[in-house]
Amino acid sequence: DFAFSFNDRKNIGFFSSNRTGVDQLYSATPICGVEAIVMVRDANTGKPLASARVAILDERNNVIETRTADAGGKVVYNVDCDRAYTIQASMTGYEQNSFPIAKTHGGEVTVMADLRPIEVIAPIDVVELKDIFFEFDKSNITKEAAFELDKLVELMNKKPEMVIMVKAHTDN
Repeated sequence: DFAFSFNDRKNIGFFSSNRTGVDQLYSATPICGVEAIVMVRDANTGKPLASARVAILDERNNVIETRTADAGGKVVYNVDCDRAYTIQASMTGYEQNSFPIAKTHGGEVTVMADLRPIEVIAPIDVVELKDIFFEFDKSNITKEAAFELDKLVELMNKKPEMVIMVKAHTDN
């Protein structure tokens, strides 16, 4: 192979080769990838959260893949260049959260996914949550509503004998 040239503006290369015994011209298009390294940690202590669930979503918020963090709270995804992604991290006892990955032209991107511990609600007769809203014209709850319900789930896990009464209101 000989005479390699690369056009940065068009992102394409050309080279000559006589491997077959005849001089020929070939084009070469580079493969572009990004290594997204996600570190899931406790937001208060900075301690890695092993076994946290980490999902990567595309630009339309479709889940591409979900993995479990290793002992160091680390998950690695290999993704395409020039595309935005979102990381969703969750762990029992912590508020779920989302973290954006901006478009980039290759290389390595580190996402610090710091999760806040869910505050334990003091045992009382009535637990009042903030309003739980749904996405407009859909049956999906909002991200903020999911965080609020996570707090109740944590309390229910600690007090399985609890009896829950739910009050709700909706429009047509």
